[in-house]
Amino acid sequence: MMKVETINLSEIKPADYNPRSITPKSFEGLQKSIEKFGLIDLPVINIHSKKQDGKYTIISGHQRIAALKKMSQAVAQCVIVDFDEVKERAANIAMNNRHIQGDFERDLLGDALSSIEGQFDFEELNFDDLMDEMNLNYDVNNSHSIEEKEISYFTKTHILLSFPPDKLFEIQDHLDKILQIDGIEYEQSSN
Repeated sequence: MMKVETINLSEIKPADYNPRSITPKSFEGLQKSIEKFGLIDLPVINIHSKKQDGKYTIISGHQRIAALKKMSQAVAQCVIVDFDEVKERAANIAMNNRHIQGDFERDLLGDALSSIEGQFDFEELNFDDLMDEMNLNYDVNNSHSIEEKEISYFTKTHILLSFPPDKLFEIQDHLDKILQIDGIEYEQSSN
């Protein structure tokens, strides 16, 4: 059984095992997204627990339900399923697993963001964080400003070499040879 119904939020409880969390900044972005676009990704709730304790359990949408409550919403459309507890937990993990949700294609994301630039507040919706994550630049003064960030490479590589103190004598000649190479530095310490 799977159906969509409008449910009173007071009849919905969070799953006490839900492993997902959200930062305050991301939560604000989620609220702004719901304000701008509506609840277009419906929460999934389980009727199985309602039969036991009178409340639906959230499978997916904990943060969306919390945002709606903070926005003083009394009801929301939800997808209702009837899963036993094991299937409920598995569905919760699956629906929140970023490893099965796919990734952005950088060029297509840049094109999509360019096409909506100026129409939405990128910071308000946390698109700026997404752009940082994807190494895309954004300049509010330039109409076609979303472009690939220049990637800066490391100027040095650090390697930690650990060994017992009595081995220093055995490897000292090798260390001295390495130090003769231009640009090589090393720092010695003990603990």
